[in-house]
Parts: sequence; C-alpha cells; structure tokens
Amino acid sequence: MKKKLTKNLGMKILSLILATLLWIVIVNIDDPVTTRPFRDIVVEIQHEEAIKSLDKVYEVLEGNTVDVTVKAKRSVLDTIRVSDIKAVADLSNLSYTNAVPITVTCSKPVEQLTLGKVSTLKVALEDIDTKQFKITIVPKGTEEEGYLIGTIKAKPNIIQVSGAKSQIARIDQIRVDIDVSNASEDFTAKGEPKAYDADGRSIDSSKLTFSNKNIQLSASVLKTKTINLDIKSKGTALSGYRLVDIEYEPKEITIAGASGLLKNINSIPIEVDIENAFVNIEEEIDLTQYIPEGTILAEDSKSIMIKVTIEKLQEKNISFNTNDIEIKNLPPGATFNFNDDQDLVIKVTGLAKDLKNVTINSLNPYIDLNGLDFDIHEVELHVETLDGIQLLEVPTLSISLKSANEMTLENVEVNEEINNDD
Repeated sequence: MKKKLTKNLGMKILSLILATLLWIVIVNIDDPVTTRPFRDIVVEIQHEEAIKSLDKVYEVLEGNTVDVTVKAKRSVLDTIRVSDIKAVADLSNLSYTNAVPITVTCSKPVEQLTLGKVSTLKVALEDIDTKQFKITIVPKGTEEEGYLIGTIKAKPNIIQVSGAKSQIARIDQIRVDIDVSNASEDFTAKGEPKAYDADGRSIDSSKLTFSNKNIQLSASVLKTKTINLDIKSKGTALSGYRLVDIEYEPKEITIAGASGLLKNINSIPIEVDIENAFVNIEEEIDLTQYIPEGTILAEDSKSIMIKVTIEKLQEKNISFNTNDIEIKNLPPGATFNFNDDQDLVIKVTGLAKDLKNVTINSLNPYIDLNGLDFDIHEVELHVETLDGIQLLEVPTLSISLKSANEMTLENVEVNEEINNDD
C-alpha cells in the first residue's frame, strides 16, 4: 500500500501544484482583483473640542474631501458605494504644522485602500471672539391688501455671536427674516439669525455660534387708509406781493392704524408760512410731524414737496370820461350834470395775468344819486369788484343836481340876456 502511495510521488505533487494553479487561474479569470477610484469622499472631522479647548477656531484649508482608490475583487467592488467608505481626520492628533493624517476604511472586505493626492487635513487656527448684536428684523412678502405690518418685536432682541475673530469683525448686522405674506391680523413666528457684512453680503453662519438659534417674533398688523393732504397758507405775503398758487406732491398719502381711529380721519391739514414772503418758496416737509397720533405712514416716502408761488403786484391806470359813467337813482323831475368834464383815471393793482383783462367796461363805473337833494355834491365813484383786482385810486366827482323847473328858469334868463345883448 505504501509503495502505491509513494509510487510516482513527484508526478503526484506536480499534479497537485498544477491543479492549484489552474484553480487560481480559473478563479481569477472568473472574479479578478481590480481597482476602482471613488472621488470626493467627505472627510469626517472628529474631536473638534480639542481646538475649542485652546479658545480657537479652525478653518479647513485642504482635505474637506478626498479621492480613494479601492482594490478588491470585482464581485466586491461591484457592491461598494461611496457611503461604504469612511474618511476620518482626528483633530486631537493635530501636528505643530496644523495638519492631521486622514485615515480611510471600508465596510466591505477589500484588499487595499489608497488615498489620492490629498492625504492630510490642513487647517488654519484663529482666536475666538464674541460680540453682542441687536436683531434686525426683515419682513418678507406682502401683507393682504388694506393692511400693513405695524411693529415686529424679537425675543431676545440682542444675541451673542462667537466665531473666528476675523469673521466677527466682518459682521455688521444680525438679521432675522419673517414671512408677512397675506397677513391681516397679529401673529407670531420663529426666525433663524443670519450674519451680514456692511455691504449686505451673507456671512457663512455655519462657522458662527449664536447664543439663540431660534428667535421668537411677534408682529402687529394695522388697517390702512388713503387720505388727502390739505395744504393751506398761513400769514400774508409782503406788501405789494401776493400768493399765486400752492403746488405739492403727493396729493394723498396712506396711513395705518387701528380701524376705529382711522374711521374719523379724512384729511391731514398742513400750513405753509408765507408771512412777509416776496419770493417763491420750495420746501420739503416731514409728514411724520403731521400724521395723527396712533397712526404711521404706510409708504416709503416720508415727506411732501411743496412749491409756493409768490408774485409782485403790478399797477395799471384805466382812463375814461364821464360818458362811461352810469347814473343810478336820478330823482324824478331832476336834472343832472358833471361840473368837470376832464379825463378821469382809476388806478388798480393786481397780478399781471389779471390786469390784462381789466378795462373800463369790466369795471362798469357808476354813481348813485339816491338820497341827494338839489345842490352841488362831491360823490363817490363806484366800480364792480373784480377777482384779484384791488383799487388804489378812484376819483371823486363834482356834480350838480337841480329840479327841472329850476333848469327851465335858468334857460329863460339866459335867453333874455342874449336878446338884450342883441
């Protein structure tokens, strides 16, 4: 038996070796070992408290992600996903050059894991700084028509922000957004604080620590009403000058307040002082000084532009004669005549545009003989009142009022004197 087992022993061993090699070849042909790259594997940073214990913060300069080449059988490689590969950097092992080696593992059986060009996590260290900031609330959206956000209060309204000293120095505002879309009644909400620089650019808040991550917000909602502006002058222009016009924009404004309060507000009176004015006045008036107590302006513009036109008065002489004068209330049985028949003048003053239309016909001069006895009288000349026209000089007229009989007797005496002369 022993001879049979040892007979041709060399050939038997060689056959075994060849069979093993053949099996290996066949297996490798059927399920070969190969490699596959996996890119942008996110590096998990561990033990950040090691940096915080130094009162410092860190910023990753290199090594946020790594590329890994996995060597394994094809059957295994086909099942590996990015989530199966874990890359870790332990900050407790930070070197004096501020670098940490990155280690990679795989949850599947692999033969080798090889990192790409980046194999270490490099960081920059910076001192921690902490400052307090007041919350700035930023409404987003549009209220329901006819309503306006009155006040929005934040609780807390001041928070502490910690982070890298250079980052804290950049912060100009801590803002919290609140959605006011279709608001028609008071409401509450929560908001997340975010940091912004002086140019309004967002600062990465993930690198900052806020003393409060959720800010409680409470908003009051007011009713709105559009009302007219009532602009009037106060005082009198300098003598010889006159107020011509007051122009202003806007003509109306929208205010907001409680419904009961708005019900009794229909206009806002504003007075413009023109006392002793002799030139045009242009003025920007702050509307917040005039809106009723308990209301607010419901528009961006907070002022009104006013232009007051002041013009110098002109003078005009209107020449006429007694033929242009109407006689009123001549007593029955009386005769009348003017004692002087010279040219007469009425002097008026007003704006140039008004004076050009003033004539003796528009003034319609007349005298009133009512209640006068038969005698010689100095009577007042009356004229029609014209808008914008002021009388400066009106002549007084000398007239004779006699009875008809007296006039007949005088005519007879005159005729006799003429005959005697003949």
